Amino acid sequence: MTIRRFFQLVYGLFFVLLIAIGTLAVLLYVNEVKLINSQRIRFESYLLADELRQSSDDMTRFVRSYVVTGDPKYKRMYYEVLAIRKGKKPRPEHYNRIYWDFIAAGIPVKTRPGEALSLQARMSRLGFSDAEFHKLNEAQRLSDALAKRENAAMHVMLGWYDDGTGHFRKRGKPNRELAISMVYDAAYEKLRARAMKPINDFYALLDRRTSRTAEFYTRRGFLYLELIFVILTALWLLTIVSSVMIAKRVTSRVSAIEKQTEMVAADIDALAGVAASIADGNLSEQFELRAQHLNFNTNDEIGQLARVQNHMIDRLKEAGDSIARITAELREDALELEAHSRQIEESYKKLRELESLRDSLTHMIVHDMRTPLTSIYGYLEMLREFESKSLSQEGREYLSIVMGETQNLMEMISSLLDVSKMEHGEMQLDLSEFDITELVKEIAAKLEPLREDRSIILDFAETPLLVTADRHLIGRVIQNLLSNALKFTPSPGGEIRLRAERQDGSVKVCVIDNGPGVPKEYHEKIFEKFGQVESRQNRQKYSTGLGLTFCKLAVEAHGGRIGIESEPGKGSTFWFTLPVNRT
Repeated sequence: MTIRRFFQLVYGLFFVLLIAIGTLAVLLYVNEVKLINSQRIRFESYLLADELRQSSDDMTRFVRSYVVTGDPKYKRMYYEVLAIRKGKKPRPEHYNRIYWDFIAAGIPVKTRPGEALSLQARMSRLGFSDAEFHKLNEAQRLSDALAKRENAAMHVMLGWYDDGTGHFRKRGKPNRELAISMVYDAAYEKLRARAMKPINDFYALLDRRTSRTAEFYTRRGFLYLELIFVILTALWLLTIVSSVMIAKRVTSRVSAIEKQTEMVAADIDALAGVAASIADGNLSEQFELRAQHLNFNTNDEIGQLARVQNHMIDRLKEAGDSIARITAELREDALELEAHSRQIEESYKKLRELESLRDSLTHMIVHDMRTPLTSIYGYLEMLREFESKSLSQEGREYLSIVMGETQNLMEMISSLLDVSKMEHGEMQLDLSEFDITELVKEIAAKLEPLREDRSIILDFAETPLLVTADRHLIGRVIQNLLSNALKFTPSPGGEIRLRAERQDGSVKVCVIDNGPGVPKEYHEKIFEKFGQVESRQNRQKYSTGLGLTFCKLAVEAHGGRIGIESEPGKGSTFWFTLPVNRT
């Protein structure tokens, strides 16, 4: 399985499990809302049934107090209770608390009037079952029958009697004893008990129904929680397993490739140093390969990259062996020269041949390194595009460093090949006549994305400045000089000026910047191969690579000159000239 496919699978599983957790969380929330609502309905239902019972008790207490004491306040309170229960009078706020005891004692109760709604209407709002509603209706009916008897007793106290139609129009003598017996006899108690029985049955029905509902939502809530815990456990296991696999398949192997790449870069530098030392005549230098093969027996992206680097290591080893053989031969020749002074001329010829072989070998090494480096850079590009999100911040920084160094090495190899051709006179110039001001404009436009907050000013007349030269080669010279100016010019506030003018039978092109400048003692050295310049401000060395060496050889191949005018802290002016008429 490729690394890309592996990450797609892991991310897909994470996505599915997170969606499942989110869905269950929503279901659990909805279930909890329903559970809370069922508990609220159960509580309000109990309050409603208790209010029916309590109102019946209050009416009994008030009618009995009235027939015993004759105090009209009890009669008034009796009818207020009855009016509130039937919805003819607003129900006081917090009516279910202690209310009538305070009123009967003459204690004022601070409360606001509520909605005028009968008990029966409030029962309908709570969604009672048919059986529960039937019980409450039966209790209401029996309570109303009890209220009729109590109403009759209060009329008897005033001397009014039922005329047989349910109306108290028959006038008679007030009979307090009869009124008392009507609310205290056994018939009255039986009627009260009959009114209370449906309320008791309602309590039982309500308790069974609401208990089942609450139990149902509770069980379902626990089920949702168990499923969420299961999925969280799966996520935890998936995280551990994927982390282990990523560390094994990606992180550790990328780290190994990173270290190997550093070793390869160090070996390339060492090889170049040995070659330079041999070129200077020091035949005691030896190249020792430090980079080792990585045995990643996989067909994924990292395995392919490791095989490419292993191949490059093999080529470095071959180059080192070749150099070792050459230096060994050179040492033998040197000993022979010392021992056989008469063969100096012949040995000198052989040394020249060996130097040519050395140059050819160096050219071959550099040329052969271009292909594997191109492959390495391509695989690094793929790794950054498809797998960079899975790497740590440190891993991405390492990958960026490796890519940058690889690209620099590729550019160094290309420049080294061109420099080698020009040093040996093998570079063929493709001469043509062109306007150099137009070429300067093209190069400036090409490097516009690198300008950032720095300004590039074109300072030349609109009249054409024709030269006969290799347009592509001179374009690279201008691009190298402008790239160096962008590299060392501060941002923001940096300014680069491009100037082209006719001067004494030639055309002079200048690249002027306001960067840190170059000390005078380095004006010649910076045009050498891999020359270094040291800043006087921070004592830091900067390598100029092969760019300026290429510029110097290219300009001189056209019969021109190149130079620099600079002082530390005052910027630099790089210039070159080309003859107007080249034969």
